[in-house]
Amino acid sequence: MVVNGIPEECMEKVKELLDYLVIDYTLGIPNRNYYHLFINKELALSRRYGLPLSVLFVDVDGLKRVNDTFGHHAGDEYLKAIADMLRKVLRESDLLIRWGGDEFVVLLHTDKKGAKRARERIYRMMKDAFLCKDGLCIPLSASIGVAEVEGKVEEAVALADKDMYEEKRKKKDADRVDGGAWDGRSGKAPVRRGRVHEEDRVSRLRKTPEAP
Repeated sequence: MVVNGIPEECMEKVKELLDYLVIDYTLGIPNRNYYHLFINKELALSRRYGLPLSVLFVDVDGLKRVNDTFGHHAGDEYLKAIADMLRKVLRESDLLIRWGGDEFVVLLHTDKKGAKRARERIYRMMKDAFLCKDGLCIPLSASIGVAEVEGKVEEAVALADKDMYEEKRKKKDADRVDGGAWDGRSGKAPVRRGRVHEEDRVSRLRKTPEAP
């Protein structure tokens, strides 16, 4: 069969190639190429219907320690666990993108207040989220910056990136006050004030056999 002068099998190959270019197959989500190809469509949709557009910049905490302790395969599992958790929190209309390495960008059709509420939902879910490997349960953790798109999307991404570093600084300050963070060797998650019975949760998780 020929479509617009192009054999159907060639069209299928082109589609496969496009999918390869714009999808991160490790995590099963769009990558940065997708952003560059389709961001104008998202922006046009937002402006056409008068919808606000905001950005979450998500930087995964502790990936290097996971890689160094368990290997890069475990690091991929850690990133996938973060991505899966983000998808559970976000709406179908939100766009989750792997920005690169240990970073994600989320585009949300909401204002800055709505984006901050989404960030708080993610933080709350992370309090009870762990990846268990070799008898050690590693807490899922990320620092998240927020910005609303007021001009170019790239400018909002840069502002959200800057806000993410402020969130990371706050977290490090809290770790210093509360006794430090997971070091990849002790087998203990950080115990922070306000995280009720966290040690009990970790203990129960350690006793729970991993799924096959």
